[in-house]
Amino acid sequence: MAEWADYVITHVRYNEDGGRISAVKRRKDAGTTLIEPEEKDRWEVIMGLTVGLEYCTAYKNSDGDYVRDEDIHKVDVIDTTYLRTDGNEIEQDNLGELPEF
Repeated sequence: MAEWADYVITHVRYNEDGGRISAVKRRKDAGTTLIEPEEKDRWEVIMGLTVGLEYCTAYKNSDGDYVRDEDIHKVDVIDTTYLRTDGNEIEQDNLGELPEF
């Protein structure tokens, strides 16, 4: 496995209305493996992206191995920053179909 990003997000937790991510499980990309997950709030991810860290999503395949999915971007819409994989300027976080925790 080549390094995918600085951090790989594998799980999400949404707020009550489901429009915003409240926390993620992120794993440090060590180049040949993903380190054990740590729970981080959305602002830590946003701040990481702001200072130049790279994030992507990944999911487990049928063999139980992680497969790289999409790059994560921050999108600013009307004074609010959202986390998205598609870059659309929509007032909602969207990291695809990651499992919730």
